[in-house]
Amino acid sequence: LQALECQRDANRIVAVLGGKTPHIQNLAVGGVANPINLDAPNVLNLERLMYVKHFIDNLGDFIEQVYKVDTAIFAAYYPEWLKIGKGANYYLSVPELPINGNNTEFLLSGGYMEGVDFSTYRPIKDWKDQNLKDGIEESGKHAWYE
Repeated sequence: LQALECQRDANRIVAVLGGKTPHIQNLAVGGVANPINLDAPNVLNLERLMYVKHFIDNLGDFIEQVYKVDTAIFAAYYPEWLKIGKGANYYLSVPELPINGNNTEFLLSGGYMEGVDFSTYRPIKDWKDQNLKDGIEESGKHAWYE
């Protein structure tokens, strides 16, 4: 039930920002429907931004304390699921959600692993990391052409 509460909080964020869930707002022309004015009561102001931050912090706590733990538990109990989505026996996760201005720290870390062998895991710290460049190769092995 905690996941449903978090989903509700995520929807509240969208509502505060003037969104129309489930439409993807980052792909819509014009973006968020509310103008920003830190002093006006009827638009996106500092109070509402802090309200959004509160929900984002709660979602982050849920991801760290519940979601990641549950993912590890499922991986341990259902190792056959590791074959789903692996594509060519390699896992690659790129760092996402930068938390500083120069894109060197990320909320979600990245990594590269060959097969299901955790001893081959190499962390990817940022988008310029050599492990990221080494983990990607161009190949037409599985391409299909008419």
